Amino acid sequence: ATGIGKRINMSAMDMDFMVLGASQDDSALPAKPQIHVADTYTYTGNSITANVLGFDPDTMLIDGNVATNAGTYTITVTPMTKWQDGSTDAVYATWCINKAVPAFDLPVVKASEGTALKQIRLPDSFTWTNPNQIVTLDETIFGVVYTPEDTTNYLTVEFDLTIKVLVSEDNSGDDSGDD
Repeated sequence: ATGIGKRINMSAMDMDFMVLGASQDDSALPAKPQIHVADTYTYTGNSITANVLGFDPDTMLIDGNVATNAGTYTITVTPMTKWQDGSTDAVYATWCINKAVPAFDLPVVKASEGTALKQIRLPDSFTWTNPNQIVTLDETIFGVVYTPEDTTNYLTVEFDLTIKVLVSEDNSGDDSGDD
């Protein structure tokens, strides 16, 4: 290991220096790691730093381990100098930030018996799973889909919604229409 960290006297000046590109004891170099991400992550709106096992910040550089949005990312780890085998190839791991379940208020829906769901207005971001279904006294639970504004980071949610059925008064005995 010639020239690394050696002290030399250059015309009355005493200085420390490091010769770039000089050979180094390979046993002091890191072994090429097998890296992987230890945890699972869900979107929070904040920056998330992946916990990468096999990464040593004292001897390695890392990129791609910080993200905010839901998605799949690639982490790249390289040696600060080189690996014990003499290579400088990067090692990779993928990691994911999962979409979050959105928070929303369930709509309160009332409808008259015999009404088709497509005639019943839902709040923005909500749609009927089967808008042609008819509300009856026996059928009061219907599928609804909530689609958040931000579909990059939040899941679309399907759920069952109970409708309060309003029963019409039966006026079949009075055909005059007058009270």
